[in-house]
Amino acid sequence: TVYIPNTFTPDGNEFNGIFDAVIYLPVYEWKFQIFNRWGELLFSSDDPELGWDGTYNGEIVKDDTYTYKLTYKSCEDINKEQLITGHVNLLR
Repeated sequence: TVYIPNTFTPDGNEFNGIFDAVIYLPVYEWKFQIFNRWGELLFSSDDPELGWDGTYNGEIVKDDTYTYKLTYKSCEDINKEQLITGHVNLLR
């Protein structure tokens, strides 16, 4: 249902500038969160169309590995909440 890449490059060009999930089936609940290595929440979205641009409080974050957590419900298995966790590399 969902594909999440492991690297993105928010360096100002038109390629791979936003970290987001690719959805193959409709979802009706969505919570996407990004954390730094100390567990601080950098980004959170309830909108599957909204991805992370690599900033926190208006500042560009450093090249590093960040943790994501996605919880969602889709038409694939009605009323069953799915959880995906992983890491993403931010490179400039």
